Amino acid sequence: MKFHIITVILVVSSSALLHFTADTSPQESGTSFTNNAAFGTLTEPSQFILTIGSEGNERGLAVAAGDDAIYLGGQSRSVSQGIPMEEQYKDYFLSSYDLSGNPVWESSWRITGATLLPGITDIAVDNDGNIYLLGHYVGAMEFLTPQDVSPGGTQGISEMYLLKFNSSGEVLWFRDWRTVDLTGLDLAWPQRSRVCCDAVGNTYILGYCEELRKFSPDGELLWAYSFAGEGTDLCCDEDGSVYLTGFAALSYLNPDDQLPLLPGLDADLLDPVDSPPFLIGITTFGELSWIHLFNGRAWDNHISLSNQGLLCVFKDGDHLSCFSSTGEQMWDINTTNPVGFAILDNLGPNFVIMARTPQDEGIGLWKEPQNEGPAWYFVVFDPNGDYISSISIPAGDNSDYVWLNDMDSVGTETILATGRFKGEIDFNAPIIGSSLSVENSDDILLMSLLVR
Repeated sequence: MKFHIITVILVVSSSALLHFTADTSPQESGTSFTNNAAFGTLTEPSQFILTIGSEGNERGLAVAAGDDAIYLGGQSRSVSQGIPMEEQYKDYFLSSYDLSGNPVWESSWRITGATLLPGITDIAVDNDGNIYLLGHYVGAMEFLTPQDVSPGGTQGISEMYLLKFNSSGEVLWFRDWRTVDLTGLDLAWPQRSRVCCDAVGNTYILGYCEELRKFSPDGELLWAYSFAGEGTDLCCDEDGSVYLTGFAALSYLNPDDQLPLLPGLDADLLDPVDSPPFLIGITTFGELSWIHLFNGRAWDNHISLSNQGLLCVFKDGDHLSCFSSTGEQMWDINTTNPVGFAILDNLGPNFVIMARTPQDEGIGLWKEPQNEGPAWYFVVFDPNGDYISSISIPAGDNSDYVWLNDMDSVGTETILATGRFKGEIDFNAPIIGSSLSVENSDDILLMSLLVR
């Protein structure tokens, strides 16, 4: 994928070129996302909605923001049907944009071999503007844009990889390590792999299944441990304290690949039969600080840390809990309407949930439904769990749909979201160009939304 055309309108083409669109002009007030007084008023329109598409299928997989840049990781090409597995490949990219959505640079690479695992799972940015990209691969990896590193291949073994880029798009180092055998595993699990950074550029990895790793700014592995469960989300503060959500589970690692247990963790607390969900605090030295076990079972937990040091956990699609950084529970509330998919992030001192709701349902804790039919909601709430504001876009149906994969925030008022859309979507908002995907295929969607 290359920056073939840079315009202020979307060029819809039947060629294989990808086209970038950005909204760089002021938006007219009052023409933004559908909302009503009962649900909350959006006082400013979206900053931009950007679409990237060709006649093939593309996907936005991860998004992260720096001080003055947006970084989008995605899949730009897939060739897998009707050819042997060893010849299948997918192309991936990391693109940089300014805060108005104008493209700045791009780096791309190809993964050849088994293409079922997600090539990109998460992106993080450190205080110096370096970018860390986490993913999985089986087979061989090669850069399509010139870089000074040569990743090589996995020789048929599933591996995770971590790339460090500088703010100009140059790869500073590449690290990879063996994970579990793919045979018979749920391939949705690698989507839970996460990366975060502390103030000095150390990176913390929630890996495939049950592993937690710390790398120095130069890429040296400082420690690696297991936590006797299945991790679902990860965040860390500037001092390097790490916070992890997950649930107890049996190990899927081969005995020879199993890591030592996290120091201070009593594995007997985590019964894999009952699968209790947990929240764990870990020191920067890789030692257990505290653990909180939730009631019931929860396979999908998300966590975020506000800039005031408060932790918020969204558990099993319908439960919010807030904790101090020392593990003290502050409050717990039920959102009343379960959602099918959700991601939690901070918005300065506040929090935001990106959630997909079923037919004709809003998120019950925060007023009434805003759209008819399935929809994506972005709901902002304060550290006490009180509603502040919300916006939504339609999720569509089986033939015309929007699916969002990741979210991040810029400052205290802007939400970034990425994913894919297909067909024709009424975004209920100004969009530069067409809301019709190219050749009715999956196209990348990147949104910058202003909420107050």
